[in-house]
Amino acid sequence: MATYHFPSNLYDERHGHFMRITATPSNWQGGGFSSNVDTFILPMPVGDKSYLYRQAHSYAELKLSRAAAGIPGMADYASAAGTIAALAGTPINPMLEVIYENTNLRTFSYSFLFAPESPKESQDVESICRRMRFHAAPTMTDNAFVQGLFMIGPSKFKIDFQTLVNGQWKPNTDASPTIPRLYDGVIDDIVVNYAPANGIFSTFSNGYPVAVELGISFRETRIIDKNLINKGY
Repeated sequence: MATYHFPSNLYDERHGHFMRITATPSNWQGGGFSSNVDTFILPMPVGDKSYLYRQAHSYAELKLSRAAAGIPGMADYASAAGTIAALAGTPINPMLEVIYENTNLRTFSYSFLFAPESPKESQDVESICRRMRFHAAPTMTDNAFVQGLFMIGPSKFKIDFQTLVNGQWKPNTDASPTIPRLYDGVIDDIVVNYAPANGIFSTFSNGYPVAVELGISFRETRIIDKNLINKGY
């Protein structure tokens, strides 16, 4: 298991809140071996939507008067009611109700802005971005008989929050009691911007950028229901 973190002096009497991302390849990619699991410890993401927990539901509208028309003996009643309403010059009460259909998986967008202070630290940032891209990508089969025919899915990700005080992680790994937990998920989209400062590209003497922005779109793999919300999700 490899650990990538920023800043480079993370454990030198530093304190603050951090996001921990654990990437585990699928079983077909050797995910069962700890040597293939990577952990990223990054500063808390920036942006007003980084801590936005939205859960959207879908419903179908049902007009009860139409539903009643399908019940034996109710069709004539619905027709008569419509006729009376027309004569009275007023519309019949549509009696709309909604039927629950589904709950969408939660999605999150995170943006990390890295400003390395040295050439060595800029190399560390590149290692983080490259390894994150590695886990967010699929694998083409390289078997001689089915080369390139199948794709193995990207890694799964576990995201949680940690608090560091004087170089030591607190026993309670939650960054804040108000931030809900995240269920295991996948990365839908990943973006690396090597010129986040108004589109100006600048590097250290070693050729590595002085600023990098890493953006990931994360999707949970399970619908968060009441039971999980009671557990802190």
